[in-house]
Amino acid sequence: MSCVIKSLLERPFSSRSFKEKKYLMNIGRPIPNLPNLMQNCGKFTRHFQSNNYKKYEWLAGSETLNALFCWNCLLFGRDRHTSWTENGFKHLGNLSKSLASHEITVNHICASLCAASIGQIRIETALDDQLKQEILQHNKIVKRNRDLLKRLINAVCFLGKQELAFRGHNEEESSINRGNYIELLKYTADYDPLLAEHLETATVFKGFSSHIQNDLIDAVGSSLLLSIKKELEEANFVAVLVDETTDVSNKAQFSIVFRYVNDGQVKERFLGFTDISIDKHDSAISMHILEFLNKFGCSEKLVAQTYDGASTMAGHLSGVQARIKESHPEALFVHCYAHVLNLVLSQCVSEIPQCKIFFSTLNGIAAFFSRSPKRVIFLDEFLKRRLPNVCPTRWNYSSRLVNTVHKFRKELCEVFQAMLEHPEEIESDILAPVNGFLSVLEKFQFVFLLSVFDKIFCHTDILFDVLQHQASDIVYCRKKLKVFARPFQNSVMTLKKIMKKF
Repeated sequence: MSCVIKSLLERPFSSRSFKEKKYLMNIGRPIPNLPNLMQNCGKFTRHFQSNNYKKYEWLAGSETLNALFCWNCLLFGRDRHTSWTENGFKHLGNLSKSLASHEITVNHICASLCAASIGQIRIETALDDQLKQEILQHNKIVKRNRDLLKRLINAVCFLGKQELAFRGHNEEESSINRGNYIELLKYTADYDPLLAEHLETATVFKGFSSHIQNDLIDAVGSSLLLSIKKELEEANFVAVLVDETTDVSNKAQFSIVFRYVNDGQVKERFLGFTDISIDKHDSAISMHILEFLNKFGCSEKLVAQTYDGASTMAGHLSGVQARIKESHPEALFVHCYAHVLNLVLSQCVSEIPQCKIFFSTLNGIAAFFSRSPKRVIFLDEFLKRRLPNVCPTRWNYSSRLVNTVHKFRKELCEVFQAMLEHPEEIESDILAPVNGFLSVLEKFQFVFLLSVFDKIFCHTDILFDVLQHQASDIVYCRKKLKVFARPFQNSVMTLKKIMKKF
């Protein structure tokens, strides 16, 4: 308690918060015995008498300072430069006279009135309660806004995970379909009262605008990249995977993937696309790769690089892999095994004319049905399914078409036969192709190749999955390649001899 007065001298009562003021008023004035407060008067020594606290309810003492103070003046006094508020009163010889004279001063009377009325006038209490209410209301609004933002972020993450477009062709309120993002939020609002209330009442921020969508996408993307960067900091070694493609706007861009081990698990993380339409030379591509490595702080950890076999990427003199090796000699280059398998399949087929014609015919059948809704109706009636599309650079897509045609060859023949029997239901200029496809499907050579490649692709599909699985390492892949090649070593030569007889 004796330290309270010293604290008030260092920091006045008026500068304290309401909570501190309330605490000081509740503990009341300190009234220690003060045995060390004495005055030598020659023949005798005067000691402070504790019964003075009862006579003067404003009197307080400090053992630390060994002095007497006016409690009311310390708290509410305007003049803090008196002996009762600044250094304390210590002259016991005229204590009674000093107590009486101080009690009638204007400063003391005003301070005593303030001390007596503070418990009745609750202005500070009201202000403090109002401040608490404002803080609670503010926190409530912040929590509500955060909950709403979580719903917007969830919508962004859902559309990104499902690889769906965000924007619609017409996002005006009168539009029937305003795009996946807005329609998803409206659908969610049917089962979420908080989101429904926000969409109905919000006038400034609804979260629908294209700028908000882009900001949320950038925020989610930045968060993902930060997580990837954190994982890369913990990884000891990093491999880089790069591939170049052309998007729908006919812009050339390359995608970059980092492969590393984190917590005992192999991770492959896609970092983004980079537009290289202006400069597709190996120097520009290698510069972009090095920028990614430096940006994510893993330049010194690079031990491997893998691309396709194009000369720009894999050239041993001036390709991307050679330029990367100039600054990272330990970065081993590996030609993408899945791409190699595609090349092997395509080269093998191109060596046999009959096989080239076979796959061209298959692709023609798939394209024939994809060009007209009327033809699709015949497929739905007889086949109960559609023919898979073919990707020229991915032979595992061709295997899907081979498997489908092999399984439903008879039904396809029925489709073409029905078209010939009901020419009025199809275009008149396609009767010749229909007759041609029907005759091809019934030929022994086509059926034979269909059966052969159906069995071959059963093995290549498994190998494709192995080569593209992120947990597979190079040793395991080479082992599987040897297992795959063993039964096919003599198959190509045998197939060539057979095809010469046709």
